Amino acid sequence: MLDGRIILVTGANRGIGKEICRQLLSLGHRPVMTGRDHKALLRAQEELDPSGEKSVVIDLDVRSAESIQDAVRQFRRHFDRLDGLINNAGLLGESDGLTTTEWPELDELIETNVQGPLRVIRAFLPFLRKGSDACVINLSSGMGASDSLHADYGPYRFSKYAINGLTRQLAEELREEAIAVHAVCPGWVRTDMGGASAPRSIHKGAETPVWLAVTPGLTTGKFWRDKAIIPW
Repeated sequence: MLDGRIILVTGANRGIGKEICRQLLSLGHRPVMTGRDHKALLRAQEELDPSGEKSVVIDLDVRSAESIQDAVRQFRRHFDRLDGLINNAGLLGESDGLTTTEWPELDELIETNVQGPLRVIRAFLPFLRKGSDACVINLSSGMGASDSLHADYGPYRFSKYAINGLTRQLAEELREEAIAVHAVCPGWVRTDMGGASAPRSIHKGAETPVWLAVTPGLTTGKFWRDKAIIPW
């Protein structure tokens, strides 16, 4: 396990993203906490890192190219490298199918869950190329596995199926640069998105993404859950 890694986390102001940052800090790493809600980010940082010396807060809306470029400029003021990028920000959406979901909602979900992660990866790739054992971790879901596609929550399932494909493609494109790309299913976690009836704790949901971000030498281009490879 590596020490003192610089790891950017999207959607870090609450839920799994916030817990990922908590665990990274406890292991001696430096999370870059990003999200759309600046005040919520500051509250999360104050809770996790009261001195503000071990973490950095940066505004970042994964749906906005302008916001991402501004985040790159802010990041550059603090660091010249990035060791890990965890694409955690995401939307669940309604339970309708792809043929019935209204276009504005569908566009927002795809922009957030698929296009957003790719935009962020491309923008921060120059820093990842300078990182140590650099890696990208994309938060996916078992609902996007090829044998788990059903009629309900069509846009969400489609978006996670797409993020799995994105992970596999980027793993091949970045293989020669030794930048690992992983997808991870955190499970059904008790968060605002998962709901109070979800069986998994937020700590357990964040555990494998953190492990992937700080453990070198793992096989790139795989789908993980509970620190084990699972079928696409």
